[in-house]
Amino acid sequence: ETEVLSFFSQTLSYPKTGVATLKKTVYPNKKEVTALDYIAKTYDYYGKMFNHYSFDGEGKSDIKLFIDVNNIEVNNTKQSLQNNAVYFSNANYDKEMIAIGKCGFNCESIYQLEVLAHEYTHGVFNHIVTATNDEEASALTEAYADIFGLLIKNYYYGGEFDWNISNFRDLSNLGSDFVTNYQEPLVEDSHKNSTIFSTAFYKIY
Repeated sequence: ETEVLSFFSQTLSYPKTGVATLKKTVYPNKKEVTALDYIAKTYDYYGKMFNHYSFDGEGKSDIKLFIDVNNIEVNNTKQSLQNNAVYFSNANYDKEMIAIGKCGFNCESIYQLEVLAHEYTHGVFNHIVTATNDEEASALTEAYADIFGLLIKNYYYGGEFDWNISNFRDLSNLGSDFVTNYQEPLVEDSHKNSTIFSTAFYKIY
């Protein structure tokens, strides 16, 4: 753990039965309980639907969750994580984690099932495909993370399908900031480019 990730840590260990066993049982506040519940729901969804346990699919990798992080260090550079969440791993997968930043005005938006499921899906895909810095590949991984985030949210909540990724994106009603048709060059934002693919999912669902 780096200093910037030392504010709060929680390690979950799951057996292949899909039932969570928590190494700690006392949580400081509602945010931690909410985040852990959403990670557990996502874990169970992947296990039940795809027989895929934890990030690696074998149930061998611990899922580490960090709460109220100010910054995260990537390639020796500190990046602000305020009002955001991220999946992070190094090349050896021995520092694999989901980190949730400090959230002043945007806390409710971050602590949503589809947001945590989105980040969890990045961890799953990180073990399935080789990560590249290619903008098209990055956009595809963001699209898949959105799609599975929505599938997981709607699997648990039911009712009419909700296309909102919290208040970040609504696949049924995207604003002009998002790209819905392939164009070259792509904009330098994989989240905005991701909607080329996720819009197709919305149209055929």
